[in-house]
Amino acid sequence: MKCIAYLAVLVLPVLSAYGDQGIDFDWTPSGVQLDVDQRPVNEVLDVISNITGIPIATDASDTRLLDGMYKKRRLEDLLTAISPGVAISYIYDERVGDYLIEQVVCAGAVSAADKRDHLRDLEVQNRNLDEKLSVELRQPVQYTGIGAAIAPDEESRGVWLRPVSTNSPAAIAGLQMGDRITAIDGKAVASFANIGEVSAAIRGPAGSMVQLDILHPDGTRSSRSVIRNVVAMEATGAN
Repeated sequence: MKCIAYLAVLVLPVLSAYGDQGIDFDWTPSGVQLDVDQRPVNEVLDVISNITGIPIATDASDTRLLDGMYKKRRLEDLLTAISPGVAISYIYDERVGDYLIEQVVCAGAVSAADKRDHLRDLEVQNRNLDEKLSVELRQPVQYTGIGAAIAPDEESRGVWLRPVSTNSPAAIAGLQMGDRITAIDGKAVASFANIGEVSAAIRGPAGSMVQLDILHPDGTRSSRSVIRNVVAMEATGAN
């Protein structure tokens, strides 16, 4: 079972231990603790939902039994441990100045497309890509390329990209913010000396093609052929 979590409900470690039919959930000085004695995973998730106040839509097809002790620093880590593949999405709460849990939805309750969208939202929010790929330009710029802003990723696995418009070559090729370029015409992005070299490799004459290897937020990979074109850029940092 894989779950998608949306964060906006404040959960503080002031809750007392909760025990119900072989399920003990508690906050500890170092995080959260769950002790389970042969209980269905959905029942465990219901207990966590009840004590935290976070709505959790479970997957009726998941009949696994959980057994043992789980100790984690964060609630998100605990959800990941009992439900491998859990994806956490965040919403900023200005009242507390932090990203907080709002809702958890198991994959069985949503479509594959919805799951991919949620994972993309997660990547954008967790990596702060809106800010990293948002730039300003005092005057219009016109060039030939794929029409995407880029920025280095933190793990040196590639460069993040963001199409500068819905009709840019990058967008037409199906690329979206949250995707990472890992190779350009077969050359790994990690082998380039700097972001300038990456930008130069992506650009080229109008009508020419560049082959991009892409790592998507859900972990899948694809190869996209992008036809370069003249791009009218509204923001700096596009390629």
